[in-house]
Order: sequence, then C-alpha cells, then structure tokens
Amino acid sequence: MDESSAPAGDDALHVAARSGDTGAVASLLAGPDAGQLVRKRDAHERTALHLACFGNHAAVVAQLVGAGASVNATAKAGFSALHFAAQAGAAEACEALLVCGAKPSVWEARKKLTPLHLAAMKGNAACVASLLAHGADPISRSKRGETPFDLGGAHAGVAQALREFLEAQQRSAAASRRSNEEEEEAVAAAAAAATVTAVGGVAKAAAPDAGATEPTARPAAAAGDPDGSAPAATVAQEAGESEPCNKPGEDLAAATATTAAAPAEAAVAASGEPPAKRTKPDKKKEKRKGFGLSLSHLEDGDVPF
Repeated sequence: MDESSAPAGDDALHVAARSGDTGAVASLLAGPDAGQLVRKRDAHERTALHLACFGNHAAVVAQLVGAGASVNATAKAGFSALHFAAQAGAAEACEALLVCGAKPSVWEARKKLTPLHLAAMKGNAACVASLLAHGADPISRSKRGETPFDLGGAHAGVAQALREFLEAQQRSAAASRRSNEEEEEAVAAAAAAATVTAVGGVAKAAAPDAGATEPTARPAAAAGDPDGSAPAATVAQEAGESEPCNKPGEDLAAATATTAAAPAEAAVAASGEPPAKRTKPDKKKEKRKGFGLSLSHLEDGDVPF
C-alpha cells in the first residue's frame, strides 16, 4: 500500500489488515502506540484482527497477535475473529488463530452459533477439519438446538469431515477401553501369580522334612528298670490286677493318714482295753462361749444387737 494514499490516523491499520498489506502493518506497528492500534475498533466494534481473518491473511494475523492483539476479542453481537474466519472460509487464518490459542467453541450472542456451526453451514470443509482438530465441540447445539451436522450435513465435504472425525473418536475410545482392559487383566494375572507363590511358600514351610525320621519307641531299659525289666504297672496289668484309680494327691493323703494312725492302734492293742468312744463336741456350749467372748470386748452400755 502506498503510504501517501493510506488513511490518516487509527483507521490505517484496519485498512492495511483488510488488504493483507504486511509492509504497512509492520510500519504502523513499529510506532510507540502499537498497543493502542491493535485494540482500536471501528463502527462495528471490529478490530484489525477481525478484518485480517475475514480476508484470510494469516501473515497479518501473526503480526497483529505478536503486537498484542487479543485472539478472543469480540465484535458486535459477540462475533470473535474465529467466527469471521470460519464464515469466510479463511482456512489459513483460521489455523493461525487456533495455533495462537483462540477458543474454538465460543458462541455468538444472537443465535448461539459456534465457529464450527458457521463453517459447516457455509460448506467450508477445510475450516471444519481445522476446528475439529483443535478441539471444537462437534455436537454443540445452537439456540434452536442445531448441531454443526444439522446445519452442514447437506455439504458433502463437511459431512465427510464430521463423519471421519467422529469415527476417529470412536476408534480412539475403543482402543482406550481395550488398553484399560488389558491393563486390568495384567494386574489380575500378577496378583494371581503372587497369591500362588505365597500359598506355595506356606505349604512348603508347613511340610515335614523328607530326611527326618519318626521317633521310635523307647527301649525297655529307658522305660522301666535299669536291667530292662518292665514297669510295675505293666506287670500288674499282665497279672490281671487293676491300676489304682487314686490321683497322686489322694494317694499321698491316704498314706499320711495310715502312717499317723498306726502307732495309736498299736498302743491300744497292747493294753488289751477296748478303744475309747469318741465324743461329739457340744455345739451349744461352744456357741454360748463364743457369744460370751464376743460380748467381752464391748464397752459398758454397748449392745451387740
């Protein structure tokens, strides 16, 4: 663009961006007020970036974004620069915006159309593919409940782009499910193998040693007398006698009682007199005696009951 024919003031950048004049854009952005120029809006609230996108000038888009232009700035009715590029079929400008971080699924204010709705409706298959590749929602609905396919399904290129994208998503989801299932199976197999190993270790530890021998019966000499004879209990059993049923404590008590009574019985037998009868204690006397003792420790005037 010839600088002599360029409009004076802030509108010069809009004109240069619309026409794709990278030289004029670079010259205007070299000044100290470049930040104000990229934010300047025209009567329709459009920035220079909106006009560059509508004209599919990807190089100018890069210049403006590099100077600080907002990739998500909206014009009248909420139209972003990406809406302008999608509607115009400006695939290069659309891709440049997306690479710079433009949001692919924003709605405009009137009909709630996304850039993908507009690209599909206009039959711009290249823009549809670019938007889908950068995360645009393929089933987003407009104010009237329409999806991009509803609006662009009549265009063969758009329908194919949408169909291929959805099929690729389904294949990716199926592969992800298979991968998760295989991972779960591998984890389960590892757990089962660990369980088998643990059970085998426990069984091996519990099993007797193959080299060990069972204990043999004690020799007759160890079980009985030193000369090898059988114990007295065994001899008694063989002779038909029964073993004593008293417990060790009962045997000891009986033996002690017998030993203590033996001298007294012997003395009675030697004297020739009949044994004296045992007299029972008088419990009434003992009770009265005990009652008297219980009163003896009381002070005068105390009553035991």
